[in-house]
Amino acid sequence: MNTITSAEMKILEENCFYLGVSPRILMESAGKSVAENVGEGKNVLVIAGLGNNGGDGFVAARYLASLGRNVNVLLIGRPERIRTQEARRNFEILRKMEYSINIYFINDSSELKRYDYLFNNADIIIDAIFGTGVRGKIREPYASVIRRINESKAFKVSVDIPSGLDPDTGDVRDVAVKADITVTMHKPKKGLVVEKAKPYVGELI
Repeated sequence: MNTITSAEMKILEENCFYLGVSPRILMESAGKSVAENVGEGKNVLVIAGLGNNGGDGFVAARYLASLGRNVNVLLIGRPERIRTQEARRNFEILRKMEYSINIYFINDSSELKRYDYLFNNADIIIDAIFGTGVRGKIREPYASVIRRINESKAFKVSVDIPSGLDPDTGDVRDVAVKADITVTMHKPKKGLVVEKAKPYVGELI
């Protein structure tokens, strides 16, 4: 299978920007692709981090809500710490869709228990926590959230990379999402196709 490294993917993105394909367009395309591949299920829980992977999740949430799904978004961290302009813009769009999307926040693992009902009611969980930049041990509250995702009976969809999986080696140092499907962008990252990653990647799209 033709694969790329996370560094090569970053170069490809920079080339896109040079050609005039903006980060906002890339994020829109990625999030729409995720929304198109989540399968059936009325209740969707999007769990988002503060980077562009979270931004992809925000876009997917918007598309799914527009299709009549019941969408909840759980942001790990404070909104003012969302790292990129594109992700912040898409988060603000969700805030204006309060009639159809509920947004919740978690800053500490001790707060996770209060959101049990979100996990218990979800038919689909979209993992949009980390992208290709994750390295090393997963800190709290991320580690506890990932474990809670894995405990859920919902159908699990990872955006680009199962959160916690090294995109170049397929290693899991601590904990990673065990996805049913992983919707990756452009080409598979090398870590997605190694044998040891299969229990985490699920079906690769």
